Amino acid sequence: RAVPGDPYTVGQSPRGLVIDGQPRVLTTGAIHYPRSAPAMWDSLMKKAKLGGLNTIDTYVFWNMHEPSKGDYDFYTDRANLPLFLQTARENGLFVVLRVGPYVCAEWNYGGFPQWLRHEPDIVFRTYSAPFMREMRRFIAKVVDVTKPYMPEHGGPIIAMQIENEYGDHQRDFGHNGDLFADWCGQTAQQFNLSVPWIMCQQYYRVDGVIPTVNGFYCDQKLDKFRRDNPELPAMWTEMWPGWFQRWGEAAPHRPIEDIAYAVAKWFARGGTSVSYYMYHGGTNFGRTSGPFIMTSYDYDGFIDEYGLENWPKYLHLQALHRLLLEHEQFITGNDVPKSIKLADSDAAAAYVYGTDSDYFAFLINSDSSNSIKIKFDGLKQQLPPWSVTLVRRSKQDKQPNVLYNTAQLSKLIKRAQRHPARFETISSGLSTDNIRWQPLSQAGVPTITAKRPVEQISVTDDKTDYLWYRTNVSLPAECGSLDAAHAKTLVLHDAGDVATVYFNGEFVGMQHGQQDRLATFTFAVPPSTLRLGKENNTEVEISILSQTLGMAHNQRNMESYSRGLLGAITLCGRDITKGKWEMQPGLEGEHLPAHLQDTHAWERYDPEQQLARPQQMR
Repeated sequence: RAVPGDPYTVGQSPRGLVIDGQPRVLTTGAIHYPRSAPAMWDSLMKKAKLGGLNTIDTYVFWNMHEPSKGDYDFYTDRANLPLFLQTARENGLFVVLRVGPYVCAEWNYGGFPQWLRHEPDIVFRTYSAPFMREMRRFIAKVVDVTKPYMPEHGGPIIAMQIENEYGDHQRDFGHNGDLFADWCGQTAQQFNLSVPWIMCQQYYRVDGVIPTVNGFYCDQKLDKFRRDNPELPAMWTEMWPGWFQRWGEAAPHRPIEDIAYAVAKWFARGGTSVSYYMYHGGTNFGRTSGPFIMTSYDYDGFIDEYGLENWPKYLHLQALHRLLLEHEQFITGNDVPKSIKLADSDAAAAYVYGTDSDYFAFLINSDSSNSIKIKFDGLKQQLPPWSVTLVRRSKQDKQPNVLYNTAQLSKLIKRAQRHPARFETISSGLSTDNIRWQPLSQAGVPTITAKRPVEQISVTDDKTDYLWYRTNVSLPAECGSLDAAHAKTLVLHDAGDVATVYFNGEFVGMQHGQQDRLATFTFAVPPSTLRLGKENNTEVEISILSQTLGMAHNQRNMESYSRGLLGAITLCGRDITKGKWEMQPGLEGEHLPAHLQDTHAWERYDPEQQLARPQQMR
């Protein structure tokens, strides 16, 4: 029988999800369908399966599927969730569908559609009737779309997730947080599906769901999990083999040996399922990334942003996955064994699945610095620091055979290049150093006038990252003073995320904050403006281009998330916050189809020409 393919059943037991009556080891990798092109999906899944995976994990992205209320899109381009599920089925892979609909994922607004914040009296992710109404309505739509891909139809879905990492915020909402968590479990069960529901990072018990764990290492959580949930399988929903990258940060990398150690130790101590977040990270296309998150979501995964295997990481873990699946009957067919001390050191222990003469075992050295000599069932072995050794003994063997060590890469894997392909060198001739910027007013775009700057997202509705703030003020006398106590600066308090400032059309500078925190930006008033300060009643035009770098993806009270010029604004020490301000959303360049133009028509960069021809910020 082909599973998935033919109809089958899914249940749960302390030793794993039970698929067609058999508890299974799940080697899972996260691949988010909106972060890669549909043409890549088949190749990604084939490489994932070749890498030793049997399951794919993905979130469902509410703001992609319902950009305006009641207007659904599940079938076009990267939103084609049914095609993604069908591709998994055709490749013989199961799917864990993490519906949320809050997803975090370093995704713009954590997956929430912008229109949701306009629902009257709504409070996100708590016991709020408007929020629960809309959340349930969207989940019902997802259930309806994905029903053909359930086990009874031979589909790949074996589990669904409601909410996401709610344990991290449940206590923030007090009693309403507890009520909401319970409501999530009740709502999930009301759909009466043939697959179990999970809630990840759920520290407090919720009836009707399997609580799962996330982290770099999770074996230390297993003892408590089994005490609290003796009837449920231990599932690791997010094993982090790398990390996301913010603008300006170095690309994060996690040692291959450390990843293998963490996974092997998890299964040694009773885990039954692991999911890598991310196996293939992909790309944050368009305006989909969260605050300050880079366009690349590579995550140092096993398949890189472009769909190429990340050697040697891919190969070393491939070997581990294949051994875990090959010995699945030992891991899930036995109770979790007690640890056996292997040496004088408490750092050395064995976990043996099977009988005295027929078993699969994990030999662990959790000392991060020292090797440990051990003798196990006649096998003399030196366990490398911070490693797990996998051994197998059959009834025909006199002693166990060493199959794999997490800290030791084979010669073939060591010789493997990072990419099995070469890339062309990108020209470094393009530069913005010599470009002069000027602000432009957009014809036909309405402006808003107010007595002080208006919060940015209330104006743009996140349809653009940009909002112009403009005002004309009489230059304070302090700007022309020779007194050093009067700072010749424009200060923007509580601003975010980026501000670009012009005085009378002259570019002054650009500053940005960090992560999703508001900042104070200070700009020196240009000398040309200071010279004007010697004249009485000199009026100056101040233009400030405020830019957001993604909406909050992980914080409380996301419904009231705000950006732009939020605090006091001072010029040479004088408060100019109150006055006459004009706000105009967007840039003219956003509406120009530059990305559709024939690249052969682009002009080659010429510094002399650029100096002679000022460029305008549109």
